Amino acid sequence: MRVFIHNVNTYTGSCLCETLGEVGSEQTEIYGTVVEPSKRKNGLKYGYGRVTKVVSKIPKDNIVKQLLRCDLIIFTLHNTDVEELEYIIRKLKYERLKRDTTLVLISSIMTWNKTKRRFSHQGGAANSATGEAKGQTNSTEEEEEEPPSSGTTKHINVPEVFTEKDYMKRIPSRQYEQHKSIETLILSLNSRDKLNTYVVASGILYGNGESVFFPIFKNAWLSLDSQIIDRGNNFIPLIHVRGLCQFVKELYMRQPERKYLIAVDNEHITQKTLVKTVGNFVSGNNTYVSVSPHDSFLFDDAEVMCVNLRFACSQLGGGGQADQKGGDGQKGEADQADEDDQSEEGDQADEDDEDGEDADDPDAADAANLDDHAPPKKKRANQGGHSDGRGFTFHCCEGFTKNIGTLAREFCQYRSLKQLRVLILGQPGVGKTFIAKKICQHYNLTLCSISSILEECKQRGDDFPEYYKQGLSELNDEQEKKKKNVKGNAMGKAKGNAVGTALGPASRTAKLTLPDLTALFYQKLQSNECKFRGFVLDFFPRNYDEAEYFFERHAGGGAPEGSGEPGEAEAEAVKGDEADEADEVVEADESNEADEADESDEDELPGTPRSDPDQEATPQAGNTASKKQPGSAGATPNGDSNETPEEADKVSLLPEFVIVLKSPEELCRSRMMNLAEEEIIKGHNDESGFERRHKKYIKENCRNDYFEFDQKKSIEDFFLEREVDVLHVHINEDSSLEDILTNIHIYIEKNVKFDNFLPSSEEMLKDKLQQQEKELSLEKEKLATKERQLIGEETIQNDELIKAEKKRQELLLQHQQQYFHNQSIPLRFYLIKNILPILTDALIHICRTKPKNPCLHIAQYLLENAHKYNVEEAALDALRSGESAAEGAATHRG
Repeated sequence: MRVFIHNVNTYTGSCLCETLGEVGSEQTEIYGTVVEPSKRKNGLKYGYGRVTKVVSKIPKDNIVKQLLRCDLIIFTLHNTDVEELEYIIRKLKYERLKRDTTLVLISSIMTWNKTKRRFSHQGGAANSATGEAKGQTNSTEEEEEEPPSSGTTKHINVPEVFTEKDYMKRIPSRQYEQHKSIETLILSLNSRDKLNTYVVASGILYGNGESVFFPIFKNAWLSLDSQIIDRGNNFIPLIHVRGLCQFVKELYMRQPERKYLIAVDNEHITQKTLVKTVGNFVSGNNTYVSVSPHDSFLFDDAEVMCVNLRFACSQLGGGGQADQKGGDGQKGEADQADEDDQSEEGDQADEDDEDGEDADDPDAADAANLDDHAPPKKKRANQGGHSDGRGFTFHCCEGFTKNIGTLAREFCQYRSLKQLRVLILGQPGVGKTFIAKKICQHYNLTLCSISSILEECKQRGDDFPEYYKQGLSELNDEQEKKKKNVKGNAMGKAKGNAVGTALGPASRTAKLTLPDLTALFYQKLQSNECKFRGFVLDFFPRNYDEAEYFFERHAGGGAPEGSGEPGEAEAEAVKGDEADEADEVVEADESNEADEADESDEDELPGTPRSDPDQEATPQAGNTASKKQPGSAGATPNGDSNETPEEADKVSLLPEFVIVLKSPEELCRSRMMNLAEEEIIKGHNDESGFERRHKKYIKENCRNDYFEFDQKKSIEDFFLEREVDVLHVHINEDSSLEDILTNIHIYIEKNVKFDNFLPSSEEMLKDKLQQQEKELSLEKEKLATKERQLIGEETIQNDELIKAEKKRQELLLQHQQQYFHNQSIPLRFYLIKNILPILTDALIHICRTKPKNPCLHIAQYLLENAHKYNVEEAALDALRSGESAAEGAATHRG
C-alpha cells in the first residue's frame, strides 16, 4: 500500500508519517514532498525518516504523476500553498485512475468562523447543577467574569453545537475564504470514478511540542505571565494532532458515506480554561493578564484564540449501512443536546463531586470545571471517549484538560526541555551560594536553600511546629534581655550572662528537626518550576546520613510525612547522626534572612546563635505536631491539585549533577575575615563561626588520608554509589569566575543536548556585543557628560575671574580719581586765592577793549595791576626784568 503525504516535514505531516506507517496489518510505503523549513523563531525541525521516497515539486506534474500510483492521498491546508493545491486538483480532474484511490483533505474549523449560530444563555444558578450534552459548558467559572446586570442573574452566551450535517451553513472569515473554496473543489472530485474524497475539518491542533499554543506553554514553562484575550469565555474546538492522524487512518479504513467530517475532542473548552489549565499544571506563576481585543493583533494566531464555536465529532461508519446508523446517531446527538439541558442534572452533580477537590482554589476550579473540561459521564460510559460503538478511540479524545500531563511531557520531549537537578557542596567560605546563584541565573533554575525555603514558608503564612515557634519565642526573649543588659551596669551584665547560661542551649536555639526540614524541601521540589525547569540544592543534604534519609525515603515511600508526626521510624532513620544533631538541624530566628545577601557562603541558616555542637537532640514524634505544617503530606505543589499518580510521573529528586567546591582553608578564612562589617553575623561568618562550621564539615565529609582503613562515608560517596558523576572544582587565588562557571557548564551539558529556551551561541554573542556596545556608549556618554561638566565649570570659573578683574579695575579707577581729587585741593585753593581774581579781571578787561593782540594786553594788564592783588614788589620787579631780558634776546635774534 502506498500513501502520499504532502509536506511531510511539517507539524501535521511528520505525525501522519508516524501514524500511517502501518494501516491495518499492512505495511505502507510513504511518498511525500518536503517544504522549506519554517523560519519562525519557535519553529521545530520535523523529521520524516519513515518516508520511502521524497517527491520533487519540480516540475509540477511530477506530483500528479506520483499521486496516481498511491492508494491514499493526504493534503493538509495548514501547511499547503493554495495555488499549488488548486493546480493538483485541476490535473486530477482529467487524469484517468487505474486503482481505487482515497483523497483526504485536512482542513480547519476556521472555515466556520463567521457562521451564523444561536446562543443559549446559561444563568449562574442553573449552571451549578445542570450541564449540556457533548460537554456543553458549565458557566460557574465564566459567570464570575460577567458583570452583574441590575436585577438579573449572571449569565454567559454558549454557542450551539454544530455537526457535519451543517457544513453547508459554514461561513469563513476573509483569511479562510480560499480554504473553503478548496474544500468545495475536493468534494466535487467525488464524481470521478475510482476516486473517493473526504474533507476533515479538524479542531485547533495541539500536542507534539505545540504549534498554535506554543507561546502559552512556553510562558508557563518559564513561569511568565500568561495572556488571556478579552474575558476568555469563547469556546475553542481542539484535537490532538496525533488524534487527528488516527482519525484520518480510521477514516480510510472505514470509508464512510458522508464526505464532510468534523474531527474534534469530546470536550468543549474555553480560552480561559485552556490557558489556566496549562498555567496551573506547568507554571509556578499564577498571574494572568487580560489583553483587550484591540491589542490582540499583536499576538500570533489571535484569530484562532478568539474563535467561539462548538462541534460534535463525526462518527465513522462502515459503508452505507454503518453510515446510516452513524447519521441516526448524529441526529440523536443533536436532539440529545437539547434534552440534556433538563435531564442530566444528576450526572452533572456527580462530576461536580468528582472535581470538588478543586473548589477551594479558584484557579484550580477554573481549570477543572465540569463542562469546560470533560463530557458528561453518561457520554463517556456509552462511548468510551470518542468511540462510535466499534471500539475506535483516538489519542487524547477525552480532551485537553484531562490529558494535560501527557501534553506537558510531549512539550518537554519535542522541545528538548530537561529538568536539571544540581547539588552544590563545599566547605564554609568557599562560595557555594554565590556559584549556585550564578548557575540558577544561567539555566533559569530555582535556588533551594534552607534560608530561602523558610522565608517562603513565612511569606505564605505556613504554621511551623510548636517546638520551633516556642524556640523562636525564647530566642527573641533572650536577645531582648541581652540588649537590656548592654544598657545596664557591669553588675547587670554579669547577672544577665548568668541567666543566659542557666537557660541552657535548648532555649537559645530554634531548630527544625530533620524530618520537618526534609518535608519543607519535598514541598519545594515538587513545585511546578522545580518539576519542569529544575533546581539547585545549596548544601542540603549536608552529609551522608541526611542524603540517605532524604533521597532513599523519597525513592521508597513517596510523599514525606515529616511535617505531620514522624514517629519512631523517622527517629530511627536519623538515629546514627543524633550525636551531632545540633548541627544537622537548621537554626533560625526572626532575623535569619539578614544573611541572604551574604554571597560568600550560606551553608546553614545564617544569623542565628548556635548551641553547643555536642548537644544531642533526636527528632521525636511529639515535636512535630502542628495545625498546618508547611511541608504537610497533604499539601500539593502550586497548581498541581488536579494531578494524579496515573496522570503524571513521579518526580525524581536525586541530583544528576553534584558539584563539590574545594579551596584552601586559609583562603576560605581570608574570605570570611574580609567581609564588610555590616555582612558579619556573629556565630555564623565570623572567626568563631567559621571554625565551628569548618570542623563540622571536615568531621562529616572528609576522610583522613593517613588512615588506610578509614571507613567514614562522605556525602560524595552517597552519589558515587548511585553512579552519579561528581565534579570537583578547585578554587584558588588565581581562579577566575568565568573559568569556574565554564567548567560547570561543560559538566552540566555533557550528556544530553537540551534547549530549555536558553539563548544560542549566536544569540549570546549578539547579546554580548550589544552589551559591550551599550557599555561603550554609556562610557562615551559619561565622558561627554564629564567633558561638558568640566567645560561648564571652566566657563563659570572664567566668568567669575572676568567679573573679579572688572570689579578690580573699577575699584582702581575709583581710587585713582580719589587720589587726583585729593592732590588737587591745595592747588585749587591756591588758584582761587591768588590767580582767579586778577585773571578774571584781565579777561573782563580784554572783553571790554577787544584789542588786536589779547594775550599781550592780558600780560600788560597783569603786570600793571599785580600790585593791587597783594603781589610783592620784589617778585614783580624780577618778573619785569625777566620780561625785558626776553625782549632783548628776541631783538638780538632778529
